[in-house]
Amino acid sequence: GVHYGQRVRGGDRQSPRMSLVYQGVDPVAFPLAPMKAASSDRFTVFSGGKLEWRKGQDVVVAAMVLLISELAPEVEWHLVAAWHTDHPRFFAGLDAAGHVRGLPAGARTEDVAAWVERSGLPSRHFTLLGALPGAAIAEVVASGAHA
Repeated sequence: GVHYGQRVRGGDRQSPRMSLVYQGVDPVAFPLAPMKAASSDRFTVFSGGKLEWRKGQDVVVAAMVLLISELAPEVEWHLVAAWHTDHPRFFAGLDAAGHVRGLPAGARTEDVAAWVERSGLPSRHFTLLGALPGAAIAEVVASGAHA
């Protein structure tokens, strides 16, 4: 991201071919949903993006395993993940830091689920949404239907 852009630009000098675009949320596509009553014993974590090393899904899986097993086992943790790619070549490096066990065998949701379980997160603690458009992901997360 930023550091790569600085290297390409040559420090602080601006390039006419580069610009900074801030990430945000489209409130039309993702309207705020009414808040549900918070529960101190139940917590959902959402993680989305193309399944690849630079997105940090290996860290998310490892963090969830740690939360469930050591840091807060009294809380009912649930990971909702919208990780998808049609190209398993992007999996390269997911196991490099040692946070997870191996790589998914393929790009199917079942393959990714098996990888998450093999890495120590029991299936009752995660839901993989697969390939869904953004609006559908927002509806699933807001509805709580994943838990």
